[in-house]
Amino acid sequence: EKKIQHIRATYRRVLALPVKDLPFDCAEADFTGSFQQRVEGGQLVWARYDVGYAHGSSGFELLMDGGQVLFVLTHADSWHFDVDSDLPETPAGQQSPTVDSVHQERYYFEGDTVLRALQKSALARSVKEEKIDAQLDAAVNEPIPKPDGPKVLQEARAIAAAKPSTSVESPPSASLRTQCSIWMPGTGRRYGRSVWARRP
Repeated sequence: EKKIQHIRATYRRVLALPVKDLPFDCAEADFTGSFQQRVEGGQLVWARYDVGYAHGSSGFELLMDGGQVLFVLTHADSWHFDVDSDLPETPAGQQSPTVDSVHQERYYFEGDTVLRALQKSALARSVKEEKIDAQLDAAVNEPIPKPDGPKVLQEARAIAAAKPSTSVESPPSASLRTQCSIWMPGTGRRYGRSVWARRP
């Protein structure tokens, strides 16, 4: 538990550092997103990769210390029209009822070992005047039954080693992602070409 508390304290401290934001816009695929970094003593200590699309967004956040990944937070959220609503047909000019959903996973590491892996999800229906942030705050973290630590670490290290690529026509072979792309939650599909290249 002391190791978890140390990671949480480090996370709070690092979030106070200045952030460098590298936004990108993928008009051809209706994606927008950003790659954010925080640096301390010349070393990357925090990074976050987010992509938003028409019906939601997903992201990957990581915390590092001395070149080692300490913590990873992933999220995927989406919304859709509430087909189960028992309200009468929505009058013209008024917003139709919607359902928001979000899923988060938290991984705490010591080296290559997963100290703790937690997940929580929430859902909010506009017909009930529910707010997704409040629903998520009220949700309980539960252990991930089969945490995939190696896969999460591989992704975290790839993002930590990445930077925006200015080469769109000929993306480098060691690219992290295909341009303006991210895994669409629940689909296993990628979109676009590469925007991320490994540091020289």
